[in-house]
Amino acid sequence: MDDNAQALAAAALYYAKFGAPSKRLLTVTQKNRLLGLINTYLDFIAFVTMPDYSFQNFVSADKALDESLNEQNNSENASAFALYALTLTSTTGSLPAAVRQKAFTLLRNSIAKSAYFDSPRAIAVYVKALHVLRDKKVEITGIDLERTLQNQCDKLVHLYQETVSPEWRWFESYLAYSNGVLPEALLLGYRVTGDERYLAVGKTTLDFLIEESFVDDVYKAIGQDSQPHKNDKRRYYDQQPEEVQSMVSALGACYSVTGDENYSRLMHRVFYWFLGDNSVNQVIYDRATGGCYDGVGKRTINLNQGARATIAYLLARLAFE
Repeated sequence: MDDNAQALAAAALYYAKFGAPSKRLLTVTQKNRLLGLINTYLDFIAFVTMPDYSFQNFVSADKALDESLNEQNNSENASAFALYALTLTSTTGSLPAAVRQKAFTLLRNSIAKSAYFDSPRAIAVYVKALHVLRDKKVEITGIDLERTLQNQCDKLVHLYQETVSPEWRWFESYLAYSNGVLPEALLLGYRVTGDERYLAVGKTTLDFLIEESFVDDVYKAIGQDSQPHKNDKRRYYDQQPEEVQSMVSALGACYSVTGDENYSRLMHRVFYWFLGDNSVNQVIYDRATGGCYDGVGKRTINLNQGARATIAYLLARLAFE
């Protein structure tokens, strides 16, 4: 489900930017094709929604829920992104009413269960969904959206307070993947609530991530060959598009909240990682295919063009106004 949810988010954001009738930027054929994709992704999320309104993540090749994998793997991160994608879809006013209602029905039934997320990244993506709902002034019966958002942001602040030291200003004792979504969530939480703690921790942790990611004036995304621990030497490979996308979004959020032009400049510099401004000086986004390579290794790029990498590029590109 994770890839389908992220694809839905990208499609909804794209439609919001270019699909409104007043903009006239898409042909009827292009709109219909995009709406077909959105409905496909929505149908997939509906398929993996359980009677208790929780989500399953894995489906086997014969189009059945893979019970073994779903039992073995935590689906919190995928579930949080499903909620975020459903939120974007249900609040995109230019989409047909039937599509928005379909998304909102799934969202309304599932969102209250998500207050019990434990994964830091699931909590952060959940905050992003709540932020959209508050920004669009959506009300959901039985849930106080602002209080729920505050509770989730407080969880992130608590994680930070439990881990922080003068040398390590982060939420965990290591840097994992999609790191930017954690400070981004608190910056968005500040925008909704005005709680100065969220601004302080969000900006402090983002500044720390910037320090860890720019080496010799080159952006090197946190690598996945190991998870850098606060007591270990930093490693740089393999750099993956998801990490870059999360950093682009976090920098954009910080710029929109603080008005500090430095974060806007860094946002562009990080995005240029896709266009060749990286440690191997190779273009990651393939204009010929519209795909994105899977990452940057020590000497060259990974030539596979997976769905997740391409979606990450699209989400990063759509983060710019």
